[in-house]
Amino acid sequence: MRTPHNTYINKFKNIVIVIVRRRCICFHRG
Repeated sequence: MRTPHNTYINKFKNIVIVIVRRRCICFHRG
């Protein structure tokens, strides 16, 4: 039972996690 909407949400979550990690790294360095 796979729906395009579900995969879209998963991709969005992955992108948000990557952005948060980059922000944490930048904030930690700065």
